[in-house]
Amino acid sequence: MAKSKPFLEELKSKISVPDIPHDGFYVDPETWYLLVRNLTKNINTMLVGSTGCGKTELVMLACKKLGKECCVYDMGSMYDPISGLLGVHRLNEEGHSVFDYAKFTADIQKPCVIVLDEFSRAPIMSNNILFPCLDSRRELPVEIAGGRDMRRIKVHPDCVFVSTANVGSEYTGTNMLDRALVNRFFTIELHYMAEADEAAVLCQRTGVAGDAAFTIVMVANKIRNLYAKQELSETVSTRETLMASELVVDGYDIVKAVELVFLPLFEGTNTEGERSVVRKLFASF
Repeated sequence: MAKSKPFLEELKSKISVPDIPHDGFYVDPETWYLLVRNLTKNINTMLVGSTGCGKTELVMLACKKLGKECCVYDMGSMYDPISGLLGVHRLNEEGHSVFDYAKFTADIQKPCVIVLDEFSRAPIMSNNILFPCLDSRRELPVEIAGGRDMRRIKVHPDCVFVSTANVGSEYTGTNMLDRALVNRFFTIELHYMAEADEAAVLCQRTGVAGDAAFTIVMVANKIRNLYAKQELSETVSTRETLMASELVVDGYDIVKAVELVFLPLFEGTNTEGERSVVRKLFASF
């Protein structure tokens, strides 16, 4: 009997790595196949990395190529996890109180990928609600439901959770994630693209000239390096380099484009504070 191929080899023969010419996206092949492997095997995964490095877009692209439905929940803006994840009591037309289940309760009952976006910015209460969904119980308790409503909702066997998070003391506005919660995910770390790859993405997505793209990315990387050294409180994401590229395509001078997009991210004036530091970087054009 012929020996079966290793799972990773099977994946590589069926699904190709996204490339810049076709997908306008770059990801390290090792990272790509690790994520695809986890999604295929229904392994809960946490993507950690800097703001705007492509975590959410990567998951959505993987779902598209795998033919999986992707349901994204913005955890950072979920001020009331009970209504957002479980539901609320409402009065029906007869004036009786009925329990209106949240969309989340329906999504976890079908084969799909649930993306818990900006998980590190989620209210602490949401973590407590999600615990039983992520461990061996694979269920969502809805104790606030009344009467004969469902109190235990089972997670579909082919429903997998992917969270995105900025983990570390350098990220403001984030919550310290419970170690027990993090342990329920397979963690994959993402980084900003290499300079040449990011420049190529800018060219492909916006049509900006190559020399302008490299200049924009060069300045962005200088800012990122200062941020990594904690000399700046903010960084520049690929979203911002794309915005600057679009301005250049529309006829703006490169210096003006990066000033319009990058400078508003920083406090201070043109001569003082972080903004003055960033302005000095433009002199290296």
